[in-house]
Amino acid sequence: VMTANSEKYAINSDNRYILLHLQQDGVTPVKVDAGNRQSIWTMHECNSCHTMGTPNSYWCMIDGNAETFWHSGYSSNSVIADVISCSKDNPYIVAWDMGKAHNLVGVELLRRNYQDYVAGYIEVSFDGYDWTKVADFDHITQCNGDKTLVGPFYYEFSGDANVQYVRFCVTNCQRNTSVAQYANMAELDVYEVKLATE
Repeated sequence: VMTANSEKYAINSDNRYILLHLQQDGVTPVKVDAGNRQSIWTMHECNSCHTMGTPNSYWCMIDGNAETFWHSGYSSNSVIADVISCSKDNPYIVAWDMGKAHNLVGVELLRRNYQDYVAGYIEVSFDGYDWTKVADFDHITQCNGDKTLVGPFYYEFSGDANVQYVRFCVTNCQRNTSVAQYANMAELDVYEVKLATE
C-alpha cells in the first residue's frame, strides 16, 4: 500500500509509473580512524617522497593537519630509504595498511594550498596484492586554473569495499620541470559505513 508523502511525493492514480525511493535511515559515512590514523595505519608502499621527516613525509598525508603535506621526490635529497629508489616522475604511489578491514564507500582529498594540481585514481585491496580501482580524481580539471581551490574533494565509490588497504596513485601533474613532475597532497581521508552489528 502506497500513500501520499506530503513533504516530497504524491500518488496520482492516473499514472502508470511509480518511482520508489528506498533509504536506510541513520546511515552516514564516517571517517576511518579520524584523528588517530598515524598510530593505527602503517605504510604499505611508497615510490616517491621528498623527505622522511616533516614537512614532506608521506606521514603528513594522514596527520590530520592541512598545513603539512606529502611531496613527491624532486632532488638528490629525495629518498625513501637506502634500498628503495625514489621516483621523480609519474606515476607516484602511496599505499596504506589500515590495520583491519573497513567497509569503504568514499575517499576525500585535500590539496596542498595554492600548489600543484594532480590527477590520478584511488585503488583498494583486501590483501595488499590484488587491487581494484574505485575512484578517479582530476584536480587539473576540477580547479580550472584556480589554485586557491583546495577542497576537500569527495569521491564516492561505485559500491562499498570491504578492504584493508588503500592506494593513492598520481598519473598526471600540472607542474613539470627539467628535474621532476611535482605532486603533493595535504590530506587523504577514507570513509566507511558501519554495519548495525558493529
